[in-house]
Parts: sequence; structure tokens; C-alpha cells
Amino acid sequence: MSDDEALWKTFIKGDETAFEQLFTKYYSILFQYGRKFSPDTEFVKDALQELFTELWQRRTFLSQTPSVRNYLYKSLRRKMLRLSGNRPVSTELTEEVNQFTVTLSPEQLLMDDENSDQQRQQMSHWLSFLTPRQQEAIYLRFYHDMDYDEIASVMAVTNHAARNLIYEALKLLRSRLISIAIGVFTTLQTQFYLVLL
Repeated sequence: MSDDEALWKTFIKGDETAFEQLFTKYYSILFQYGRKFSPDTEFVKDALQELFTELWQRRTFLSQTPSVRNYLYKSLRRKMLRLSGNRPVSTELTEEVNQFTVTLSPEQLLMDDENSDQQRQQMSHWLSFLTPRQQEAIYLRFYHDMDYDEIASVMAVTNHAARNLIYEALKLLRSRLISIAIGVFTTLQTQFYLVLL
């Protein structure tokens, strides 16, 4: 049994310390995940507050889960979708979660040297070619190190669909990079021939 599973088991038995530990451990990463769906930080905080409040209130009805992290991601995603129905249409979330966008974490933003700003812009540019669902799958896979089963569970899709989302996203990114590389090579080759003449 993992530490999270043991902590969850203790929490559902009513241990406040275990609940506080779960809250402390997962609040910030769940907040970051929620911000991918909505730029409204207050909405995300409200969704998290309501999620953890409901968890505490309904703890006796909860069962053991094989992955606490996945359970919390999935619960937050569903909570935000439900709560968005009470919001103005302009900020409403949909089942497709159209607002999902990948942004680099603060640690990634602190890359040293003058190329870091350019690298951030390039990464954001490349990720903008992906659909919101592909961005979410890539985010879960590479930013949170989830396997395909975990991604499928969080996104409420099949394992096969999760694999396809990642595959198609990487295929698109590769094709874009290859076309850029060919363009750069052609430009360099042209410049080289012009220098020789």
C-alpha cells in the first residue's frame, strides 16, 4: 500500500491530520491543474474549497482508491464542470473543456540564460497547435507523469483514446518541427550557395 493509499484510508476513517496532509500535499498541484481550465483564480479556489469540504463531509461514504492523485484530479475536473453551469456563459466550461491551455510552471519559467524567453515562446507556440484535449493529455503525461490509464481515468476516456490523444499530439508536434528544420536547412543551404558565388 502506497503512502497516499494509507493516508486516504486513515482520512476516510475520520482522521483530521490525514485530511490536512492530503489537502497540503495536493492543493497547489490541483490549483495549477484547475487554472488550465479557467483563468479565474477565485473560481478555481472556490471549486477546490468545495471539493475538499465535500470530501470531508462525505468521507464515511468514500471507499479506498488505487490512486488518490487520479481521484482528486478527476473530482476537481468534474466539480469545475458542474460549478461552471452556475456561471455566466462567457466563462462557462464545457465537457470538452475548451479553455484548457498549457502554460509553463514557475520552475520552468526560471530557465537561466537569454534563450529562456525564446524557448518559452517557442514551447507555447508549439503547444498552441494542439487541441485542448491534446494539451490536457500532454500536460497530464509530461507535467504530472501520469500513465495512460491514469490519463484515461482523469479525462473520462478510454485507455485507447488517451493513447491516441498523446500519439496524435506528438505526431503533430514532430511534423511541425520537421517542417521547420527543413525550412531552416533550405535557408542555410541557399545562404551557403550565395556565399560561394
